[in-house]
This record gives sequence, C-alpha cells and structure tokens, in this order.
Amino acid sequence: MSIWGIYEARLWDTETEELIWQFHNTGSDASQISSVGISGDGLKFFISDLERVIVWDSLTLAEVGVFSRPERSPLYTRAIFLPDNKHLLVGGDSYGIQLWDIDSQQLLHIFPGIGQPIVSPNGEMFLSMPDLEPISWDLWNISTRQKLYNFPIVSPPEFSFDNQNLLTYEWDRGLGLWSLSDIRLQKILYPPQPWGVGRMFSPDSRFVLVRYVDTAYLIDINTNGIVHTFEDVKSTLLIYEQDSITAIKFLFDNDDGFAEVRVWSTVDYALKTKTMIQIGSTIDHAMSADGKYLVTVSSTHGVRLWDTDDFSTFKQLC
Repeated sequence: MSIWGIYEARLWDTETEELIWQFHNTGSDASQISSVGISGDGLKFFISDLERVIVWDSLTLAEVGVFSRPERSPLYTRAIFLPDNKHLLVGGDSYGIQLWDIDSQQLLHIFPGIGQPIVSPNGEMFLSMPDLEPISWDLWNISTRQKLYNFPIVSPPEFSFDNQNLLTYEWDRGLGLWSLSDIRLQKILYPPQPWGVGRMFSPDSRFVLVRYVDTAYLIDINTNGIVHTFEDVKSTLLIYEQDSITAIKFLFDNDDGFAEVRVWSTVDYALKTKTMIQIGSTIDHAMSADGKYLVTVSSTHGVRLWDTDDFSTFKQLC
C-alpha cells in the first residue's frame, strides 16, 4: 500500500502486481493523506488525514468505519494498528493520543502526548512524546492507562522484539539497556561512548547492532561483549535482517540512487555476497512482516518490490 501524491492512496497485489484499490481524497488541506497502514493479519487497512481515519476490509474492500477527530482534539497526523488488529492508536500535532475500538468505533481513551506513538511488539505498551519542548518520551501501559516512566532523552527508545527490553540512547552516556518488567536500567552497553546513527535490536532480541562513524558493532546484550565488527559502514543503515540459520543482511543507502546489499554468514561472519541495486532517490521504505519483501518508494523510480532472498529481481508496482 502506498501514498500517491498527497490526496491519493493505492493498494497493490504483490503477487500479480495488480492495482486492486485506490482512494482519492478531496483537495482541501485537511484531506491531505498523512499515513496508511495494513493490520498484522492483513484483513484491514486504513488511511488517515488531518481529520479522520478510515478503515476498510482488505477482502471485500468495504468500509469498516470512520474514526473522526472529536471536537477540539488534536489534528491527526499518524495512525497505527495495535497487534491485536482490533484497536487503533492515533496521534496528532497537539495534545492527545487516542485509543479507538475498531468494531464498536468507540473512543476508549485519550492519552497525553503528541506525534506518532511507538507501540511494543506485543501491543501492551507504547512510547510517545509529552510535548515538543523539552523533548522526552513517556512509556504507557495501554490496558491500565498508566504512565510507567519518562525518559528525558531526545532519541526515541526502541523495544526489543521479545518485549523484554528497551534500548535508549544518550549522547553523553551511550546505549542503555532497560528491563521492561520493572522499568530498570540494567547496563550501559559496551563501549560507553556517544554513538552515531543506526541502532537496533536483532530479530531474536539477543543482540544490538549499532553504528558509529563508519563501523558497525554487533553486541551481545547478555555478555555486553562485541560479537563482530563490520567495517566500512559509511552510509545510512536502512535494514538489519537476521536469518537465524544462514545470514545477516544489511542494506545501505549510498545517496546516489543506488543501495548496497551485504550478506554475512552467521557462523563465522564472513562476507558472503555484495550486491548493488538501483532504488532511486528514496523517499521511504518498508519491510514485509515475514521479511521476504522490501518496498522502496522513490521520486525517480516509483514503487519497487524487492525479493530479499537475493535482491536480484524486483517488481515495478508504479
């Protein structure tokens, strides 16, 4: 699913490359499409503009519900399905993040906060900014509606995929590993120095990958030791995919319309393959839930669907 321009959204079949649905909003400023999303089970999808979120059934393409902005509530900017596929969290550009029940179309709660919430993989918690000045991040329990902690940091924290830990970054302390069971700082990950861009958990949540200047480090969170060092990592880290059996895959954007895919063995961390692919001037990208496909959106090369097995082929969706 992609936003085409600022008033139109399109839904594509990844197997047949067929355009199966498109939506065109009216031309007012409030109707500019700000986000799109597909539920985890693939049975629903939505678009949001500044005033409403519309949800459709993926199979019948029938409208499921319209979730309009209550009077005097914040302008919508981003929406997200919760992992249970039954609820929506909707953030705005002013105070309030709304929790909606999709089936009943009821507004269940408004949490303090702005912008797009960051939801934990199990859907039990989310992070949001309480305000723009000063920037910090509140951790909320969705079911109890309670704020669990405030992280006075600029960079957004990251949830581990097993919902056990949270990764924070502070320029003067480095990377902090927090336990989510008791909201406690467990350790500062080695080495304790200011890190550059690019930091994330591995899909099995056993490691953290960080990049500093032109070097990336794979750190074991249990031993706090560096498992492997990846050299010559000078460009923006877009994707880290770990196949638990065969390989670690990186995708680097070279800022010249091309990207480089590198695949390392998980046995001895030897570089197996290096491939250049043309993605154009990239506006956005997303990985499919099963890790099999990468979608790149470019102002020069349109929407391309890549097979992540070898990145040798792609489908030009539009």
